[in-house]
Amino acid sequence: MLKKAQDLPGRCGIANLNYLKKELGQYYSLISLLIESAPTSWVRLIGDDYWYIFENRDNTIINYSEKVFSVIEYCNSTRLAAAYRNALEGRSYKYAYPPIKIIHDYLRSSVYMINTNDGLKFIGETTKLNKIEEDLISFFNYSQNASFSDLDKHLNQKGYGRPHIIKAINCSPLIYVDKTKGRKHYVYTLVGHMTPEQNDISYIDTYEFYLRRLRAILDTGTDETKEQIVRKEQRILQEWLFKDKTHENCAICGQQFSVKTLVTAHKKPRSDCNDAERLDPYIVMPLCLMGCDYLYENMYIYIEGVEIKRGLSLLNAKTESKFIENLVGRTVDSKWLLGNQSYFRLPRMLGLV
Repeated sequence: MLKKAQDLPGRCGIANLNYLKKELGQYYSLISLLIESAPTSWVRLIGDDYWYIFENRDNTIINYSEKVFSVIEYCNSTRLAAAYRNALEGRSYKYAYPPIKIIHDYLRSSVYMINTNDGLKFIGETTKLNKIEEDLISFFNYSQNASFSDLDKHLNQKGYGRPHIIKAINCSPLIYVDKTKGRKHYVYTLVGHMTPEQNDISYIDTYEFYLRRLRAILDTGTDETKEQIVRKEQRILQEWLFKDKTHENCAICGQQFSVKTLVTAHKKPRSDCNDAERLDPYIVMPLCLMGCDYLYENMYIYIEGVEIKRGLSLLNAKTESKFIENLVGRTVDSKWLLGNQSYFRLPRMLGLV
């Protein structure tokens, strides 16, 4: 049963465990827990839906990224998700493919992606395009957008047959199709940009450097047993936040502190993270020892969206309550919000409200 659940995302891209719910029967909960505990699994629970993918296994969506990012440098996450969903619609399968929102959530938190203000950058291995894809992309070297007839004419002149042309134009992960003006007025553009924004290059290079160092730990696991359990990734994460710095701002209160007064705090408890999450630089943020680390770790405050919000109640704690009151409503700096938004625990997720 587990093997069947593991194989399902390969064809679907991102699978829904409910596809196997009747077949799994009483073992549904066990299989779901085994999936969540896998080192390279990505899981998203939306209502009754259980979406998941294994990032170390052959997969349609990962294959798309290997192809797309052989052509482009970075891409808007919303456009990329729409292009991937459009490409999936050109494939037939007995199970439904994931909606755009799920694809978008996955792409923004994939271990293979770097998030920037301008979009996503892929750090996995890339693959070559086939001949018709190369000829399709060649059109966009001379024009930013096209109609179906423009691309049809271009590929027809290259000698391709009609079925191949239709599929290459309408169902390619390389192409974003703007359908807002109706079927006869679709506008086709390359899904992303061939060169990165200059102001992002330095940040991307730094993030990629640390991400690759952390990913190197993935094959051997994040824990090492000596005389006690050692967190192998912790030193790298500390370096990611504080290297060459004497001061940094606390992500919660925003005040500047000496780095000696800040800790490398996990947005999501490390014990609840799989190995892929533990090895994402975005899993940590700097919190001060003057109170924010304690309040956040114990859920007296939490982050939802971009704001600090009040969490669990502190009884008979006048001083602490005043301190919390000063934090509630603050906007968190955007650099600490990058990565998987599910890292931030909400009280309702933990059954605390």
